[in-house]
Amino acid sequence: MNYKNLISDDFFKIPRGGKITARRLDLDKRVDSPVYVFSERPNVYQCILSSDETVSKLPDIAGLLIKHEAYNESGNELKHYILLECSSPGYLKQFTEVIKDVVSEFDNGSLTMAECVRRVIAKWRHFLSEPRSQILDEEEILGLIGELVLLKQLIKSHGPDSVEFWKAEEGEEDFAFKKVMIEVKASVQERHRHVINGIDQLRVLPGFQKYLLSLLFIRSTEQVEITLPSLVGEITSDLERFPMHVDTFFQKLKVRGYDIRDSQDYEAFCYVYARGGYFRIDENFPKLTSGSFAAPLSARISKIRYTLDLEGLDLLDFMKVEIYSLANFPK
Repeated sequence: MNYKNLISDDFFKIPRGGKITARRLDLDKRVDSPVYVFSERPNVYQCILSSDETVSKLPDIAGLLIKHEAYNESGNELKHYILLECSSPGYLKQFTEVIKDVVSEFDNGSLTMAECVRRVIAKWRHFLSEPRSQILDEEEILGLIGELVLLKQLIKSHGPDSVEFWKAEEGEEDFAFKKVMIEVKASVQERHRHVINGIDQLRVLPGFQKYLLSLLFIRSTEQVEITLPSLVGEITSDLERFPMHVDTFFQKLKVRGYDIRDSQDYEAFCYVYARGGYFRIDENFPKLTSGSFAAPLSARISKIRYTLDLEGLDLLDFMKVEIYSLANFPK
């Protein structure tokens, strides 16, 4: 059976008792590296992945046992494997996806099996033991896509430390670095027209410069275009040599409500980039802030939400401007 066809129910079809009966998963390219799945006893599900490494450090994650083990096929010598074991039926579907993710990383690249295990677990560790929730709505999907498009550009121009510029978990500006702040807005409208949430979302702190990055997209039916899973995968690849940054990236994704277990659902939301630009927020920029009113707002007013149309205002083209040309941006 090809590894891509593995489903959780397959574990229940494998005989138990006596000697271990395992089902081999076939790879497409690196076919000489065997992978087996089996269930040695009730409610325990295992996968062994061929590995030349026997002492390399393997990751820890709640809900899974991961370790080096030696096994032999009947009549053959012992061979080294990495054992993945799940002892919770409630995690079996996620465990199946982890197996397929590890094998896919290995089959489609040049990393060792241990490196693939470490890389995949770095992504999954924030999600595996958490309950699943509803996927993001399209407005939220577009917002996150906009932030990831900028993050990808920052990583390309400024390196992996740019992950720290993304303030996904702080609820204020989307990006902040030194004395520059960027609020990202994304839309499928034809105009640079966006909803502003909160009276002070566009407030500029003393000593800082602030920009609104407006990104416009067009809905598409082609999955080769921009999707959340494709952006997540590209950024993960950009960060692959920096495991601490990968961990930070997925922690921030979790805070923003994205769960990699739902990646297939998000593939239906495909977009093509249309145009975008940076609008500098200064005293002439159209906005509402708490300082816009002669008297403080009533305490009975808990939230202000308004629509801002920026079409026709001066902007810096997102695809042409060098990010460090923004005032005070670190070179």
